[in-house]
Amino acid sequence: MRGIVLVNKEVGLSSYDLIRIVKNQIVEDFKIGHSGTLDPLACGVVILLFNEATKISNFLMDYEKEYIGVIKLGIETDTDDITGKVIAKKKVPKLKREEVLEILKDFVGKIIQEPPVYSAIKINGEPSYLRARKNKEVVVKERLVECYQIELIDYFRDTLLIKAVVGRGFYLRSLARDIGRKIGCGGTLAGLKRIRIGKWQIEDCLNLWELSLENIKKNLISIRDALYSFREYFYNKKKIEEFKREKRIFCEDDNSGYCKIISEDEKILIIGEKEDKFIKFLRLIYEDN
Repeated sequence: MRGIVLVNKEVGLSSYDLIRIVKNQIVEDFKIGHSGTLDPLACGVVILLFNEATKISNFLMDYEKEYIGVIKLGIETDTDDITGKVIAKKKVPKLKREEVLEILKDFVGKIIQEPPVYSAIKINGEPSYLRARKNKEVVVKERLVECYQIELIDYFRDTLLIKAVVGRGFYLRSLARDIGRKIGCGGTLAGLKRIRIGKWQIEDCLNLWELSLENIKKNLISIRDALYSFREYFYNKKKIEEFKREKRIFCEDDNSGYCKIISEDEKILIIGEKEDKFIKFLRLIYEDN
């Protein structure tokens, strides 16, 4: 069994808690991973990966994600969410809806973002949240991220309800903090729901109580289908072996980007990257006898 399963994670569980629950539910010894961490505060879509599908985790992280977030204005916390210690308080100014909309526009597009101190980003091989818990120095580098869309769903007193569509590496906790600072009072993330990854909606997910082995197998999405945005190229066994050995293969079309190289009998799948007239070998995902 190999492929991915979409799960609706509940608040209070980490992504690794979800994996432990699945392992307890199924007897068979599967290799299980996930693609994209969702904090315990958050709920919504998580992609679980089974066996060889763990090799495509990094590629799935490139899919855009859609969230509904609740931002509490007037406070900042050390974790940038409501579970953290309050480190600053300020009075929330009275703003018109139009003024809030103008502020949100500043966060659409490619922006420089400082990730939260409490995050899974590694510093000298150690996750920054572990360093923070040990009171070690934590300097998280700013990075370029992208927000494709922010919609203001509601605004009342000290609370914003937003919908955001973002790219890889984007932190909604940082967005909540930075929106609050732009308003002039600080802010922290009070709630978060991931409602979409790529083309998959929260309605496509299994709920926690549905995670039986039978349901997992029934709802398993193949690796080929999981990489739906990758162009497919088919070659005979001889060409596939040449590709594995030479690490590149000629391809005359003008397309570019990640692609799937599949043997004609569909027993081998390799991830490559098309550049000019050649496909570069990236990773062998599976090879059946």
